[in-house]
Amino acid sequence: MKEFSTINYFTEYHTPPQPIVEAAVDAARGGRVEDLASLVKDYPNLKYSIFVNRVAISGKGGISTYQVLVDSGCNINISYGYGGSPLINAIYHKKFPLARHLLSLRVNPNINNLGIYLAPLGVAVSFRPEFVVDLLDAGLLLDRGADVNEVTKYPFYAMVGFYGGSPPMYWAVQGGHMEVVTLLLQYLVCLDMVDENGLTPAERANKRGFEAAKDALRRHESIKHAVTPPKSGK
Repeated sequence: MKEFSTINYFTEYHTPPQPIVEAAVDAARGGRVEDLASLVKDYPNLKYSIFVNRVAISGKGGISTYQVLVDSGCNINISYGYGGSPLINAIYHKKFPLARHLLSLRVNPNINNLGIYLAPLGVAVSFRPEFVVDLLDAGLLLDRGADVNEVTKYPFYAMVGFYGGSPPMYWAVQGGHMEVVTLLLQYLVCLDMVDENGLTPAERANKRGFEAAKDALRRHESIKHAVTPPKSGK
């Protein structure tokens, strides 16, 4: 039987002193792997700190810095509230190797949001199209189960009449990212979905004057309808 230790219990389940948290944040931000590892070893519950978690991603370090927290048992699907999640922050801060690493660890590709609108795929489409069009990265994100038709919905906002934002295709069209439009069309994207303004992707492209996207969307729809057999009895 494992011997009970009051000291181990305290360091595992109690918040470290503020100077320790600040030291860990500083080490994580600077990418000082050995310093961070030493602090986490002495104060294991640093792995639960959202502050340490976030700067380990956004700071100067990379995979090796965040791996210190992973090895200590941190939750890679931790919520930062409206600040997103580890995956969202890795994408947003252009830490693409770390984003790929998180996906290889089977991080949930649909969890948490940036603000009230964007889940991970929406963040990638809106802010980092260069990440989306890299086929390796996009394959990891989409093929690991990211919802190509994701629309953020919070129960509270639904109560007050707000039913969510817009799907990723909307953000691709709105941002003028033709390569992203082409990529999303390779998946089971629903082109009948309307955005928060009541427009389909093709209608949004038309309103924006994005002719290439409008043509691609309509061509995709015509091909889909051509290969879809008519329903019996109608």
